[in-house]
Amino acid sequence: MHGFLAAAAAFAAVSVVALVAGRRLSSLPGTVGVVVVAGAAVAGAFLPGAATGIDWFDAVLRMAAAAVVTAVGSRAPVVLLAIAGVPLTAAAGAGPGAWLAGGATGVAVAMVAGDADAWALRAVVAAGLAVAAFDLERPAGATAVVAFSVLAVVVVVGLARLPRRERRWAWAGSAVVVLVVVVATAGGVLAALAARDDVEAGVDAARLGLIAARRGDTAVAADALDRAGASFADGRRRMEAWWSRPAAVVPVVAQHRRALSTLTETGA
Repeated sequence: MHGFLAAAAAFAAVSVVALVAGRRLSSLPGTVGVVVVAGAAVAGAFLPGAATGIDWFDAVLRMAAAAVVTAVGSRAPVVLLAIAGVPLTAAAGAGPGAWLAGGATGVAVAMVAGDADAWALRAVVAAGLAVAAFDLERPAGATAVVAFSVLAVVVVVGLARLPRRERRWAWAGSAVVVLVVVVATAGGVLAALAARDDVEAGVDAARLGLIAARRGDTAVAADALDRAGASFADGRRRMEAWWSRPAAVVPVVAQHRRALSTLTETGA
């Protein structure tokens, strides 16, 4: 509800400004958009969200994501931005993100209604949507999938509308990022597969050791628990191999890698 109230208020405010300023609103200097992109990046440093669990790196990721969505999303049609704002406003719940998403949506709708299109204004809308996406009421599950899928569509359409030279650089940069992520993820997956047998062996040995301990057979229990510790230690070494460490900075993959690494360390 808060988001839709913000949307109505923003729509009314921008509509009034558009009526007064007329086409001057559409000729805002590009430097305004640059400032908005920079502001979105700074805001990203203070937003919630831990994609990897490494605090400083997560802050850098949020800053980069907010800046990219703002810069590239500002090239998307304002109608698409207005449509994208609706699910984001609904997903943001009642927190600050709801006001941001709602306000951005209201601005976009007013721009459509008042024919007050400008790159700087679209940057403001894209920034509001990007920042709101990090402040969802439920930052996991279907809500997050819907929200970030919407932003992905905005970014893809924005990329397609970039000038040819900028578009080539953008797609080349995206390809490099995807390649790095794939290679890093592959290393983490291979390490997890290699450690799986060690973890399973450690669990089985620990179970046998506990059963033997309950029977009072201390020699068998000690031997089984020693084997369990060794198996978990082997799994830990595999998880910490140099070729698996890049996975620690891949969102989502990093969390699973850390969980398995912690399991092997605790087991050992």
